[in-house]
Order: sequence, then structure tokens, then C-alpha cells
Amino acid sequence: MRPFLIVLVLSLVAGGSIGIAPELLLFAPRTTSPTVSHGAPRIIDGDTVQLGGQRIRLAGIDAPETSQFCFNDEGSRYPCGRKATNYLAKLVGSDPLTCEGDEMDRYGRLIAICYAKEKDINAAMVAGGWAVAYRHYSPRYISEEEMAKASLAGLWQGSFQMPWAWRQDKRPAEIPVSTVHATACDIKGNISDNGKIYHLPGGRWYEETTIDPARGERWFCNEREAR
Repeated sequence: MRPFLIVLVLSLVAGGSIGIAPELLLFAPRTTSPTVSHGAPRIIDGDTVQLGGQRIRLAGIDAPETSQFCFNDEGSRYPCGRKATNYLAKLVGSDPLTCEGDEMDRYGRLIAICYAKEKDINAAMVAGGWAVAYRHYSPRYISEEEMAKASLAGLWQGSFQMPWAWRQDKRPAEIPVSTVHATACDIKGNISDNGKIYHLPGGRWYEETTIDPARGERWFCNEREAR
């Protein structure tokens, strides 16, 4: 699949004021590929943006959920999820935003690395301490996390629950979905380095994808179930 490339100018108002140190304006090389322009996007949370009609999940990182609270260095509870959202908005500002990715997650979001003036926004979120490296799916931003932790930046100033653990605690019990391949259930639910995705029969990677139930992968009977 050719990479999706989305270029937009962000026009948004972020609640609160968050300073950004120059050393956190991280840069990374981009590939050359076609560009699609979408209108005014918006920040959804600390690791998700919407560009036109497409939601983008920042690859390789995980930020506190919007309703998540953490504790600062004095032990006081604060809305770290909203802080992370505001920090992402401040990082992007009104700069053009370019997002590159070639996979979709089970929620229909493009998994992508986003850049503002060649600055890797995903990396800057982790280096600023308002997101963590999503190690389960990618080792790409581990060094930025270690830097943030050493300098007690953002979330690391106090204590917090890892976003994926927080979501797990808040998630209601799910109805088990069979991992056995039934005749009508031919959609492959796969876990890649960038997250959970699914492959439809006839798709480019369908035949090459194998399902490993031990890793949490499974077969689905329809796209609604796969999402």
C-alpha cells in the first residue's frame, strides 16, 4: 500500500498555556510521496488528530486519555489527559502538518508519523513528557522517553498510570470472539508494529498474514466486529 500523506494547516485554540523548550523541537527526515490537502483539522487528544474526514493516530506513542488524571510532584491530582492534548496543540500551532503512514487501525484511523516544519511531532510529544513510547508496537521513541524521564518532564514530574493500563482498567468485560477460522469468518485481525489492524480477502497483505491467537490475533466475521 502506498503511504498516505496528508498536509494541513491547523487552526485551533488550545486551552491553557504550555511552554515548549527549543530542544524539544525534534526533526526527522521525510519521504517524498503524493500530497493530499484537507481543510482545517483539529486535535482530538494527545495522540490523535483529525485531518478533514480522516482521523490520524500518532504512531509509536501513547498519551494519557482525555479523562485520565495523574499526580504531580506534590501528590496533587491533575488532568494529565487534557494537559497532553493542549501540549500537542501547542506543538503544532498554526504550522502546516504532514502525516505519513501506510496502515489503518481497527478504528479506521491512519497510523502515522506527523511533521510540522520537518519536526517529528510524535517524537516531540514523548520528549516533552506528555506521551510515552508505545513499546508494545514500536521501539522508535524509547530514547525520547528515557530523556523525558531523566529530566522529569511532563508526566514524569510525578506519578501516572501508563495509558494502555488505564484503558484496560476502564474497559468493560468483552464478549469473547472465537479465534477459530469459521467459513464465513475470513477477516484477519492482525497485530503489527503500529497497532491492531485487519485484512480483507483480496487485500495486498491478506495471503501473507498469518493469525497467531497466542498474540491476541483472531478471525472476524465482518468489518464492524473487526473494528
